[in-house]
Amino acid sequence: MGNLLINIESFNWHNPNVNNSNSLKHFILSFENAKNRDSIYGHPKTFSFNLGWGDFHEIFFWGFEKTNAMFSWIDTELYNYLVTIFMYYSKTTENNAETFAQINAHFNGHNNGLIGCDNGDNVIHNVFNFERLWNWRITFKSANQNVINWNDDVSFFLPNIEYSNLYLAQKHIDDLNLSKIREEHDVVTLGAKLYCDNLYKLNKNNFELMAQAEVEGAEIARRNFYIFDAELTRNEQRLRNSKRSIYKITKHNETLYISIDFEKCNCYEVCDSNGRHLGEYRFDGLKNSNADATGGHNIWMISGQNN
Repeated sequence: MGNLLINIESFNWHNPNVNNSNSLKHFILSFENAKNRDSIYGHPKTFSFNLGWGDFHEIFFWGFEKTNAMFSWIDTELYNYLVTIFMYYSKTTENNAETFAQINAHFNGHNNGLIGCDNGDNVIHNVFNFERLWNWRITFKSANQNVINWNDDVSFFLPNIEYSNLYLAQKHIDDLNLSKIREEHDVVTLGAKLYCDNLYKLNKNNFELMAQAEVEGAEIARRNFYIFDAELTRNEQRLRNSKRSIYKITKHNETLYISIDFEKCNCYEVCDSNGRHLGEYRFDGLKNSNADATGGHNIWMISGQNN
């Protein structure tokens, strides 16, 4: 899916006494997710790299007791994770690079980035937590939709439904453990379903719900690599004299459209490349109703009903 270079400089903690354990935990969570989807490359000079607090290799060769004496906030779990990560990913390979420019040269046109700790460097290609990892992927795939992987057995219109359902599930399950997303797949799916179930029962004329639907519908579309079509939205609203928010994506060289249903407030109207209605689907991907054969839910600007 992408190539990530471990950013050694991001571990340059200027004050060893300041607790950076949360930054390390976010790095580990991002790393654990990325290693199963992306290619990760170590810096070939890891064990000779000098940072403000000393040589980077000292974290490994001192042993936990000496490391903990310098960084009291690094416990045995964090220490063991770091040792495992860097001992394995510091092996030199032909694709190792020392800078982001070099990894871009190795993988020209690919999704390339840096992975490390949050040290205040918020450039777009720097990944240091779970959200930034997914934003890095979404930014690239939204702009390069030919690389999107589709699995119609899971969802024919939401190619990244696992991540969009997580967004809904977190609204229903406050303590959802992000580090166990794969193990809790059923929990995520159920949480998203329960959230949509509860929302569906509320008053469809509630303006607050409509505003909420616009925000949530836009976020789910973004997480699934859709692009907001401002011109089509504007023209369709003018033609119909009703509120519409239309997003588009390229699937197998054909355009697929989704528009937020402001009557149900938790659904999309899904249309094909000709603007023909394919059905109404909830934000969690479940089908809510079949295609409207009357043309009432088509995108009229595309289907020719604007004549």
